[in-house]
Amino acid sequence: MRHAGASAVTAKTARALLVYVFVAWCMVPLLWLISISVRPEVSAFKPNPFAAFAPTFSNYTGDFSTGGVLHGLEISAIAVGVTTALALILGIPIAYVTTQIWPSSSKASARIMLYYLSAIITPPIALLFPLYNAFDIVHLIGSVWCILILYTFFSLPLAVLLMRTYFLSVPREMREAARVDGASEWRVLTTCMMPIVRGGLVATAVLCVLQQWNEYMFASVLVSGTNATLPVVIASFLNFEGTQWGPLSAAGVVGAIPMVVFALLVQRQLARGLTFGAVK
Repeated sequence: MRHAGASAVTAKTARALLVYVFVAWCMVPLLWLISISVRPEVSAFKPNPFAAFAPTFSNYTGDFSTGGVLHGLEISAIAVGVTTALALILGIPIAYVTTQIWPSSSKASARIMLYYLSAIITPPIALLFPLYNAFDIVHLIGSVWCILILYTFFSLPLAVLLMRTYFLSVPREMREAARVDGASEWRVLTTCMMPIVRGGLVATAVLCVLQQWNEYMFASVLVSGTNATLPVVIASFLNFEGTQWGPLSAAGVVGAIPMVVFALLVQRQLARGLTFGAVK
């Protein structure tokens, strides 16, 4: 028994050590990025990256004062927040109807799911020129409305398909019992279903936010100037004069901080949502 217990402790310690080593390895690029962001421009890429240097925050102050990073951060936060909220507001009822009200195997549900699945698997580059022409016709090119409409269009299929899997894990008998007691469909959804799938809701919101926060291709083509999102602003440090590594690294760190903070705030709900329905 003692030998078996010692073996189990040793295996657990080894697994924990491997996890820490893997996390440390994954942190190396981020730490290197932070290191470059606080280096003077002339020492950004010295042969020895671990050589001592005098830290400077001029890259960060320059990004916020003249680089447009702060305004790009505001545009990205507004666009991602609004579109994620719209995708969830529109997607949750659709997922609820196609799983709880309609049989999930019905033809109507299958057609709706096929539409949203095709929207996800379609290569984004194939939609770039048709969408550009459509927005150009209604004179929206360059405005923030382009990305608000577009990000909602891309987030909605993801929200519907993910929330549908969580609603499928809830027995339909629960809805039927609530309906027998006189509850309306809206009350069943808001008071019975949503508390159960709350973890899935958070997981879906996180994935929608991550999907749109890093989007660059459409934002770089459809918006410009004062409406540029943070990825477009970061890419502006790559120009014909050369790569401004210090400001570029500082802008990358600034863009990563909101996502790290957001993930830390919702990590419990996110873990619960990602494992929802795994054990019945």
